[in-house]
Amino acid sequence: MVVAISRSFLMVWAAPRLSVEVSGPSSAPGVETMHVTTTITNTGDVSLKLLNEPNGPLTDIPTNTFDIMGIDGHAPEFIGIQVKYAVAEAVKADDTIILAPGESTSIIHDLSKAYNFTLSGEGQYSIKVRNAFYAVQQDTRQQATLFNAESNGLSMHLSGNLVVVDESMLRKRTNFGGCTAEQEKTIRTAAALGSGLAKSSEVYLRATSEDKERYTTWFGTYNQSLHNLVLDNFAKISSNNFHQYTYNCSCNMVGTYAYVYPTRFGEMWLCPQFWKAPLMGTDSRAGTIVHEASHYDANGGTRDHAYGQSRAKNLAKTRPDRAVLNADSHEYFSENTPMQL
Repeated sequence: MVVAISRSFLMVWAAPRLSVEVSGPSSAPGVETMHVTTTITNTGDVSLKLLNEPNGPLTDIPTNTFDIMGIDGHAPEFIGIQVKYAVAEAVKADDTIILAPGESTSIIHDLSKAYNFTLSGEGQYSIKVRNAFYAVQQDTRQQATLFNAESNGLSMHLSGNLVVVDESMLRKRTNFGGCTAEQEKTIRTAAALGSGLAKSSEVYLRATSEDKERYTTWFGTYNQSLHNLVLDNFAKISSNNFHQYTYNCSCNMVGTYAYVYPTRFGEMWLCPQFWKAPLMGTDSRAGTIVHEASHYDANGGTRDHAYGQSRAKNLAKTRPDRAVLNADSHEYFSENTPMQL
């Protein structure tokens, strides 16, 4: 679909001007006090309508929003959540914030919810924010453009406690949390079909040792080591019993299918977009479970380098090394819609 872009929108993108300031204390006596504030300011002369994208600094959701590095070159372990996010659906739902020229908004981020400093240790850390934003065309709500804002860095010294243990991890797990009987039934069906997708993907990969359309579409030109990495991921995923996962239905994040903590194997939060998705096909419920399962460190620890079929296909062409580590690439490969050989 071709969307007409207004002249005013083009003017905004001729010189987008947005800044992100990261502020916080110079020292943190314990990771639980490691709070930073991101202040996003429209420094241009035209209003900007921005998506509340969960992987960026406009929300306090514990995603991998920051690049944190110790002076010795060691980085903390990311223990936050990986989100399957639908930009187009968030645009339709108008999950946005509008900043007039000169206007700012500030968000406080608790870094202890997303990072574990046990291995990187005490010491001085530089903290930089991931400064990518989606701007929405205000008159049609059909265009979302990705751009980078200007940003600064923050230096902070961490001492004392290096990780916060989530008490919910210590409780006895149940199969469902906050789900209705109908939702539980839907999850069981999606889990069974998702298991089938993972197993059939493993079988296909074991039989493939050359360029084939299905493989190259999602993972790029055949390379044995990269192929083996994808095969290993699907072998791990297909060995999971999705019916033994714990599913939580309390998520209400707009435009989001689901999320997991990669370090918390078998726990999955299902969000509004999941319930709107088809059972099978592109961006399906079954495929979403495969997508999220691939995020677990125990299953290969994929990340969200590219969302959506078009971006995932482009990633396969330009960066096969990243495509084999991309969750949506695994999902679309397993869904195989439209079918490829």
